[in-house]
Amino acid sequence: MPSPESERLDALSEAFVQLLKRVDQMEQRLARMEGPQRYAAPAPVPVAAPLRPPPLPPPIPQSVPHPVTPPLPQPPPKQQLETRMGLTWINRIGAVTLIIGVAFFFKYAVDNQWIGETGRVVLGLIAGFAALAVGDILWRRGQKIFAQGICGLGVSILYLSFYATFGLYHLLPQATAFALMAMVTLMAGALALCYDAMAIAALGMLGGYATPILLSTGQDAPWTFFSYLLLIDIGAVALAHPRRWRPLDLMAFVATAILYMEWFGDWFKPEKQIVATAAALAFYALFAFVEWPWIFYAAEVLAGLALVAIWPQATPFLIFSLVVGAAGLAIGAFTRRPLAASFSFAAFWGAYAFWISANGQPKEIETAFLLLTVGFLMYLAWVPVQTLVRRLPTQSQDLIVLGLNGAVYFAVSYVLLQMHYQAWMGLFAAAVAGVHLVVGTQLWKAHTASGRDTRPVLLALGIALGFLTLAIPIQFTGFSISISWALEGAALVWISRRTNESRILFGAVAVYVLVFLRLYSYDSFLAEGHRALLLNGRFLTFAISAVSFFLGAWWLKSTLRLPAAAGYVSGHLILLSACLFELNDWIVTGVSVDNRASVTAIGVSILMALYAVILIGIGVAARSALDRILGLGLIGLVVLKLYLFDVWEASRLFRMAAFVALGILLLLTSYLYSRFRPTIESWWKDEQAHS
Repeated sequence: MPSPESERLDALSEAFVQLLKRVDQMEQRLARMEGPQRYAAPAPVPVAAPLRPPPLPPPIPQSVPHPVTPPLPQPPPKQQLETRMGLTWINRIGAVTLIIGVAFFFKYAVDNQWIGETGRVVLGLIAGFAALAVGDILWRRGQKIFAQGICGLGVSILYLSFYATFGLYHLLPQATAFALMAMVTLMAGALALCYDAMAIAALGMLGGYATPILLSTGQDAPWTFFSYLLLIDIGAVALAHPRRWRPLDLMAFVATAILYMEWFGDWFKPEKQIVATAAALAFYALFAFVEWPWIFYAAEVLAGLALVAIWPQATPFLIFSLVVGAAGLAIGAFTRRPLAASFSFAAFWGAYAFWISANGQPKEIETAFLLLTVGFLMYLAWVPVQTLVRRLPTQSQDLIVLGLNGAVYFAVSYVLLQMHYQAWMGLFAAAVAGVHLVVGTQLWKAHTASGRDTRPVLLALGIALGFLTLAIPIQFTGFSISISWALEGAALVWISRRTNESRILFGAVAVYVLVFLRLYSYDSFLAEGHRALLLNGRFLTFAISAVSFFLGAWWLKSTLRLPAAAGYVSGHLILLSACLFELNDWIVTGVSVDNRASVTAIGVSILMALYAVILIGIGVAARSALDRILGLGLIGLVVLKLYLFDVWEASRLFRMAAFVALGILLLLTSYLYSRFRPTIESWWKDEQAHS
C-alpha cells in the first residue's frame, strides 16, 4: 500500500506533466499561426522521469532569418612606453634631424660652390618627392607611424627647395616661388587628411618654419619673409580646422611669434615700421579665427605689445591699437568668445600703459586725448550693444569692462591733461559722469520694461555717481565742496524714493558720510577772513548740510525709519555744532582773555540747554517722540556738564548765572511736560497700539 508521501509526490508529478503538455499545445498553436516552418516539433517529454528539468527548445532553422548583433569594434591596442618612444618619437626626431641635415647640406653646398644653384634645387625636389613616394609605399604596407615621419620629411625638403629658388638663388620670380610653396602647403594638407595623420602636417610645417632660419644668408627681406610665414600659417590653420587639430594651431602660433620676435630683434629699424605693423596685423587677423579661443586671446595681447615696440609716436600707435581693439570686440561678438571683450579691453589699456612707461606722456596732447576718448566710448558702448541691440544676457566680463573702463580712462586722461588743463578737470569728471548717466538711463528704460538683469543699470549709475562726487573737490574749493556733496546726497535719496530703487541709497549714505567727515575734519578748521556772526561760509555750510540731512530723513521716514532717524539726529548734531562754533568765535573776538574760559563753559551749557528746550517744543508741537527724547538727552548732558565741570571751572558770577539760566530752562521743560502730559501719554499709547 503506497504511503501518503508517495501519493503526494505522484500528484505533484502528474500536475507538472500536465503543465508541460499545455505548454506544448500552446507552442503548436503558435507554430500553426506563424507558419509551418517557424518552429520544429518539440521532443516528447518522458513521463517516467517527471522531475527532470524540461529540455531546451530546439534551435531555429537556418532558413529563417534571425538578426545577429555585429561584434563591437575593438579599440586599437595602446602602445607601451618603449614602443611609443622607439616608434613614434624616434621617428619624429629622426625626420626633424634629417631635415636640419639637408638644410645644412644646402648651406654648405652654397658656401663651397659644389653644385650649381639649379642642381641644388633639383636634387632637393628629387629627394622630397622620393620621400613622399617611400612614405606612401610604407603606409600601404601597414607601417603607418613610420610612414608619417617620411612624408613629413618629404614635405619639409620641398619647402626648403622652393624657398631656395627665390630666397637664396633668385632662380624664379617671387610670385612663382610662392605659388609653388602654396602647392606644397596644399599637398601637405591633402596628405595629412588622406592619411588622417596630424604628424605629417606638423612635421611639414615644422620644416617650413625652420627654413628661413636654416637658410639665412644674412640679408633682410621682410616682405618675402613675412609673406612666406603667413602662407605656412594659412595652411596650418586651414588644415587644423576640419579635423580640430588644436596642437597644429598652437604650433603655428608659437612658431610665428618666435620668428617674428627673432626678426624684430635682429632687423627692425624705424624705416621698417610699416612692414612690421602689416605683419603683426595680418598674423593677428589669421589667428583670431582659430578654434581654440586662448590663441585668439594671446594674439590680442601680443599684437598690442608689438605695436608698443614698433611705434614710439603716440598717434599711429593709438590708431592701430584702436583697430586691434575694435577687431577684438567684433570677433568676440560674432564668434561668441566669452572673454573677448575683457582681453580686448586689457590689451588696449595695458598696451597704452606699457607705451607710456617706455616713451613718456604723448607730445600730441589733444590728438592723444581724442583717440583715448574714442577707445573709452568704444568699450563703454559694449554693454548697451550687447543688451539693447543684440538682446543678449549680461555676462560678468561685461560688468568688468563697464566698471573699469571709466576709471582707467579718467586716470590716464587726468595725467595727460592736468598740466595744461587743470582748471577743466572737474568739468571733465562731470562729463564722464554724465556719459555714464545717459548710458544708465537708457539701460534703465529697456531693462525695467522687460524685467531683465538690472546690474548694468546700477553699475552705470553708480559710476556716474562716483565721478560726480569726484568732480566736486576737483572743480571747487573750500566750503563749496561740502555744500555740493550735501545737495548731491539729498538728491540721491529723492531719486531713490521716486524710482523705488533702494540700492541707490548706498550711494547716498556714502556721500553723507563724506559730508560728515569733511565738516568735522576740514571745514570746522578752515580759515576765513572776517567772520560775521551767522553770516559766514562755515555756518552756511553747516546749515545747508544739516538741512540736507533733514530732507533725506524726511523722505525716508515712511519706509526706512532707522536710517531716517540716524540722518535726523546727524542733522541736529551738525546744526548744534555750527551754533557752538559761532559761540566760540564770538567769545574769542568779544570777551577778554581772563573771562574766556568761564564764558565758554557757561555759554556752551546755556546754548545746549536752549537747543534742548527747542527740540522738546518741536517734539510737542509736531508729536515727534524722537525730538522730545533728543531734547531730554541733551538736557541730561547739560546737567552732567554743569555739576561735574562748570561748577569747578567758572568764576562765582558766571557760575551763578549758569545755574539761574539752567534752572529757568529746566523749569520751562518741566512745565511743557506738565501742561501736555495727558496728550503726550496718549501719543505713546497710540504708538504702542500701532506697533
